[in-house]
Order: sequence, then structure tokens, then C-alpha cells
Amino acid sequence: MGISLLIFFAAFFISLLVFTIKSRWDYGIRESETVLNAMSESIQGSIQSYKDISRLIMLNDSVRNYLRMEEVDDGIKYDARIGVQNVLIASDNLDSVFIFRDDYQYITTGRGDYNVNIDKLRSYEWQHKIADERGGAVVFNNGDGAVSRQNGENIISIERVINDLESQKRVGFLLVNV
Repeated sequence: MGISLLIFFAAFFISLLVFTIKSRWDYGIRESETVLNAMSESIQGSIQSYKDISRLIMLNDSVRNYLRMEEVDDGIKYDARIGVQNVLIASDNLDSVFIFRDDYQYITTGRGDYNVNIDKLRSYEWQHKIADERGGAVVFNNGDGAVSRQNGENIISIERVINDLESQKRVGFLLVNV
């Protein structure tokens, strides 16, 4: 009788131990899912905020003037940069903004040195990915090969076509880098 009681208590404690370990494991998984969901929602909210900022930049009169002008001088470029910076005053974590005209001249508000791959920008593949969104934004890493930091740090690029408000024809591209 003593051995069967000992076996009963050993089985009980082993079962209790297994149940406790499984409960802790399940709790850890649920906690991890909660944290990941919260992080995902935060990232999605930030990206939506940056998309909204990109819309405001496209509507800025100085930027629109820069994109429409046949001949671009330093004064027009300066005004466009100031227009972009006025939109960006209240935003955090933005690395840079690139505005490319259809002739591939561009302005940037970025801090630091960047590699700009004009051949990639001109490629049908790159332009097609953005044009398919019909004015909507696309999110890529390092501008999908079009823009990257020279120091090798990765940036998240929110890219979109800029259309003229009156004609609705493309006048350039916008890259907001985070």
C-alpha cells in the first residue's frame, strides 16, 4: 500500500508540474502575441501617418511649382525644400524626403549622404510598381533600390507618384524615408 501511495503522489506531482509548465508556456505565447499585435498596430499607424504627410507634401504650392516649371533655378529648389520642411515640422523619425521631377532632377531634405540610382528610377519595373497604386503609396526598403544611405543603414521608403492637380498627369515621384 505504501508503494502505491508513493506512485500516486509522484504521478500527481508530475502531472501538476506538466500542467504548470504548459500553463506558463501558453501564457508566454499569448503575451508574445499581444505584444506583436500592439507593435504591428503601432507600425501600421506610423506608416499611415507618413502616408498622410506625403499627401500634404504633394499639395504644397512650392513643391507643385517646382514640379511644373520648365526651367528650375536654385530659388525654386530652395522654396520647394522650405515647403517640404514646413510640412515636416511636426513629424518625427523622418530620415529624408526626395522629390523627383519627371526629368529626374530632384530635391531632398535629407541629412547625410545618399546613393540615388537614377537607372533604377527610370526602369519600367520600378515605375510600374508605384504607378499601379494610382496615386496611393507603396512601402519599400531603401526605395526598392532607388535610394539608400551611403553608410549602409536601412530606411523604409514610402513612395508615390505625384500627379498635377489640374491635368492629373504624372509630374514626378515622392519618396518619404523613415
